[in-house]
Amino acid sequence: MSVAQEDVDRLLPAQRPTSRVVGYQRWREMLFLHWRVSPAEIAALLPESLSVDTCDGCAWVGIVLFRMSGVRPWWSPPVPGVSSFPETNVRTYVHNRGRDPGIWFWSLDAKSSLGAKLGRLKWGLPYHRSIMDVRRRGAQIRYTCERQWPGQMGVGGTVEAEIGDL
Repeated sequence: MSVAQEDVDRLLPAQRPTSRVVGYQRWREMLFLHWRVSPAEIAALLPESLSVDTCDGCAWVGIVLFRMSGVRPWWSPPVPGVSSFPETNVRTYVHNRGRDPGIWFWSLDAKSSLGAKLGRLKWGLPYHRSIMDVRRRGAQIRYTCERQWPGQMGVGGTVEAEIGDL
């Protein structure tokens, strides 16, 4: 099942929550890659409580590559060597019980062992520890990722892109 775009309030979920901040982070050198996929194919891969969010009648699978910096709990300053690391996620766009828009993550890879462990234990997300690198030279950017644990080792790849004017 998919939900029509015009039936969803897309601004309300983006507003700052009323609950207390739990942490901070910044995303840098982001690259979004997306592919059109049949909504039925995606629906077959989702939990029953989720429905496919569509755009132009299609579901979308995305790979998002970036470098996180300043990652920290609300009560701590950033820690050198711990608070900055690359991450890659594979995701699609969904609705919870046909209403609230959100993101379903099939996998998240992080260079940080601590980040991968916390993501799995505290938030139940499918994080994996990976050897990762982000290199930028002028307009050229290169992301590399090779999974270490848990799951099949060696899964990953390289993405190279040219970034236009910001």
